[in-house]
Amino acid sequence: MHLFLIAVLAAAPLKLAVPTPTAVGIDAALTDALIDRFATQLAVQGPFTLVSSRDIAQMMGLERQKQMLGCADAACTAELAAALGVDAVLTATIVKSGKSISTTLRVLKGSNGAVIAQDTHRGPDTDATQDWLDELVVSFAQRIRAGLGAARTASVEGSTHSPNVAPLVVGGLGVALAIGGAVALGLSAGDAAELQATPPPSLTRIDQLEASGPTKRWVGVGLLVGAGVGLGTALVLALTGSQPKVTVMAAPNEHGGFAAVQGEW
Repeated sequence: MHLFLIAVLAAAPLKLAVPTPTAVGIDAALTDALIDRFATQLAVQGPFTLVSSRDIAQMMGLERQKQMLGCADAACTAELAAALGVDAVLTATIVKSGKSISTTLRVLKGSNGAVIAQDTHRGPDTDATQDWLDELVVSFAQRIRAGLGAARTASVEGSTHSPNVAPLVVGGLGVALAIGGAVALGLSAGDAAELQATPPPSLTRIDQLEASGPTKRWVGVGLLVGAGVGLGTALVLALTGSQPKVTVMAAPNEHGGFAAVQGEW
């Protein structure tokens, strides 16, 4: 007899800031259009939620944006990411030198400013640059997801010959999921309470709370569903006295993931 249980946890799209690209010797409006198209395609592949240069300028001002981008220190990237509530920052530099155009893209991790994806290209004109950007979208999105730790999978497999051990193992997993679900829902409730507090939090904090609150709530619901399934399975094992082979799998990421329990007896 086979039993396969899976609890899916909601995973909010990763947030990617796309500041105004640096343009040297080339029309800034053209570079904006090139990177805007690339970022839009990248968002679909991710999936990523974009914070555009216009959004950044409204949130922190154009001059402050320029100051932050002009700082090469990792702390500046971390400060910018924290202010915007994003996971990573995409920077672009497009330089026209002679008859060629050089383009460099980098994605910096918001937490520490580390480069998690980068590429560069030199072409004869903007058409060649556009073609390169279109071809780069899929692989670049994959590198960003990998750099942010998405889809790391671990598995633990074991078997038992004692009818009393299997219910404890599966039941313990159910209890752990229940505790995790309760904590996630508690954090979500805390976010909701902070949004309604007087005086209200800052605009930046409001954006952060509105982004994290629903994620925590759905993660909590997913964990509680998994807990219910795990505890129900433990009860069945205890009543039947079966000796199953139990496999537990998990694929966490920074915004959610999934947990699965597979049993055979």
